Amino acid sequence: MHFRQLSGEGMPKYNREVVLPDTMSTYLLYNFTMTPSSVLLIKTQSEAHILDPSTLFSDAYLPNEEMSDCDASRTVTWHELFPVLPYTFGLWNAVGPMYFFQFPAKNYIEPGTSPYFCFRVQDKRTHKWATFILGVNTASRSTTGFASIGTILLALSSVHI
Repeated sequence: MHFRQLSGEGMPKYNREVVLPDTMSTYLLYNFTMTPSSVLLIKTQSEAHILDPSTLFSDAYLPNEEMSDCDASRTVTWHELFPVLPYTFGLWNAVGPMYFFQFPAKNYIEPGTSPYFCFRVQDKRTHKWATFILGVNTASRSTTGFASIGTILLALSSVHI
């Protein structure tokens, strides 16, 4: 899989947008199941955010069993998640502090699977982060989940901060 830096004219159209605050004062959790061929746009508002894992353009974390956080001990390559996807397919694109994730078309997803992966966008100043648990489902519509600080505190009870 590869990463492309795009100019304003080449920005892909997107199906869902998440705008992260300039400064993250709480932990955030986004849990989306997207349909094949859809595009998620994440706007970070600032250059003060970093991706975790830093190798996100080649691999990602797997979600924990509760689907409430990333399991940082379990990484998976994009080819492991989507084995029939050509290596030249551009899953991730970026324009400044905006990140686009292009979910593969249905014919690139193994039948009977609903691959899920996880990553974080961390605020370098506050050291708080937004966790993204994303999946692609060939059988249904996209779904959305967002958790606020109360849910996050429960989810983070097993995470060392």
